[in-house]
Amino acid sequence: MKYVYSTLTADQAYTIYEKGGGDIPSKKGVVIVKGGTGVADKRLITPTGAIPTQITDEQHVLLMQNVVFKQHEKNGFVTVRTSRKAEDGEKVVTSGMESRDASAPLTETDFEEGKAPTTGKTKK
Repeated sequence: MKYVYSTLTADQAYTIYEKGGGDIPSKKGVVIVKGGTGVADKRLITPTGAIPTQITDEQHVLLMQNVVFKQHEKNGFVTVRTSRKAEDGEKVVTSGMESRDASAPLTETDFEEGKAPTTGKTKK
């Protein structure tokens, strides 16, 4: 078993395709990774990182074939770990992962006196 930690705002469905007949891709599988960073729950708690998604070794192999997953991993929005301890969630998320994606809701820290709110990374 492995665990995928995510700082994405929404759940992400990673679809893996394989070559089918006549070079038409056919769906090989889907792995859903839970998001939820920065989204208030029913108690108005906004988690830094969602509880990790447990995946099998086979699902990990599938994820490593998905271009979008690899890009999210490269950009620091997801990471795969082989173990999960109760205290690991906060440590994993704050140890080099991006804290949020551009679709995350604005918080008080996004506003400065007399300036427009910041929404994450800006394109140059």
